[in-house]
Amino acid sequence: MKLLYLPLLNPAPDGASEQHDLATAFQAAFDTRVFDYLASPDPENELRRIFAELQPDICHGQYQEEKRITPGVLAELKAQRPGCIFSQWSGDVRPRIMQTVVDLGRAIDYTLLSNTGQLPLYAEAIGKSCYYWQNAVGPSFIVDDPPGGEKIVFCGNYYKDCFSLSAERYALVHALREAFGDRFVVYGNGWDLPTAGGCHWRGQTRIYASAFCSIGHNHEIWSSYFSDRQLIAMAAGRPHVCRWMPELDEIFDNGNECTMYRTSTEACVQVQWMLDHPGHALTVGALGREAVRLKHTWDTRVREFREILHV
Repeated sequence: MKLLYLPLLNPAPDGASEQHDLATAFQAAFDTRVFDYLASPDPENELRRIFAELQPDICHGQYQEEKRITPGVLAELKAQRPGCIFSQWSGDVRPRIMQTVVDLGRAIDYTLLSNTGQLPLYAEAIGKSCYYWQNAVGPSFIVDDPPGGEKIVFCGNYYKDCFSLSAERYALVHALREAFGDRFVVYGNGWDLPTAGGCHWRGQTRIYASAFCSIGHNHEIWSSYFSDRQLIAMAAGRPHVCRWMPELDEIFDNGNECTMYRTSTEACVQVQWMLDHPGHALTVGALGREAVRLKHTWDTRVREFREILHV
């Protein structure tokens, strides 16, 4: 079965995205051709040429708000090859509804989203069912023997009041700095307190694996949502303390694979408890890593992808 994959970001191994690992997982399951459409000066005509040459059975892309592949060209290709399944995935939960995803969804067969909270919103807007398909990581992110360390780390930028949880994210970072002083280290830009600088996407694993524990907090709250950053942190083998999301404790074993908080005070209490119980902290880190290895790699997601598309 032939698959044409259009990633949102550079799929090269050193690209700052998960696209390379997903492309590798697709290549293990399908006869896969990757088209880096954002790098093309004429992406729609190049897509037409590649599509005619490959004659794929599946055409899957991550388009979001780029608008470089339009619904019209996908509808045109679908008419040329009616047996080909067209799908898209969006992992960006910050906009409540992305009109580009809606417009593309009306022209194709399957729209996949990284949380269950937005499924009914997009299904109503598109006029057809949408499906839950989450973020994942590749095997290179899994650290079997993390060195650990003394620092409590947080990776992420501050964008002021852009998102619904921005004020909560700000309060969390300041509460942790007040509680743990310089032991709490922030990697990111835009903060009004000292940081260790920015953090390249691929560099997060080293930071997390060398920490005592890591802190996670998302910009928006949606059912069943977690970012790839949570998986990167857990895969590093050190304990991860994350913001509770609806249904998240049905995906991860709270207190064993990671620990979840609802307030800044709870986050500080949980970090202190792990500092006081380092043996249990090690167990949380190890169990979290194994949960990612067993259930949250791109190989697993590709199997789920096949189930959704019935291929």
